[in-house]
Amino acid sequence: MLLAGDSIDYTDLDMWDKSGLTDYLSYDTWQPHNAWRVIGGLHYHAPASRDYVYHTSSGLGYAQSLSEGHIERLTELWARDAKDPNENGTPEFFIDFAIDRRIYPPWLGWALKRGWYKLKYGKNTKKPDFDKESPTYPPELDIAIQAWRELSKAEDNRKPKARILAWLDANPKVWTAAGIKPSDQAKERIATVANWDKTGGPTRSGK
Repeated sequence: MLLAGDSIDYTDLDMWDKSGLTDYLSYDTWQPHNAWRVIGGLHYHAPASRDYVYHTSSGLGYAQSLSEGHIERLTELWARDAKDPNENGTPEFFIDFAIDRRIYPPWLGWALKRGWYKLKYGKNTKKPDFDKESPTYPPELDIAIQAWRELSKAEDNRKPKARILAWLDANPKVWTAAGIKPSDQAKERIATVANWDKTGGPTRSGK
């Protein structure tokens, strides 16, 4: 997600106007193996080894691209986090995936200015963000916050902790994304942290 203090480059607007991006962003779906090169600012057939590459086969302009390492990292994260790494998705889906991992397309400012993309979160969002590559990344806290966000605004007659435990059982993808395996002990810790009702813990039945 984009946080306060993150910068968006609004330069090279004319260059991006002349590039092939408008064609790519108008597609209904992207293929994963092309998506990360486009997000990196590359024509999907262009080499990723140069500092400056054009995002149009006709060479109408140049702009700084993401490094080859960033593009490779997006590919690795997609292989790790995606339910089906071969599944196509909308342009917005792949852009969101990259931004959520703090990897920003060099043309993001252009896309925002021209209305090709809208941020999922406002620039000054207060929502927590975790760098999953950091040695201090807290996977259980990350999952606890996701559970709290999902459940705390919904009406339900069950006790909050029982709802959280049920949510943890029903959402295996959050464990995979966090890089940990579910266990009864981990679920209990997460449910305790995410539980906003501190008057007492429910049983697994929710009674």
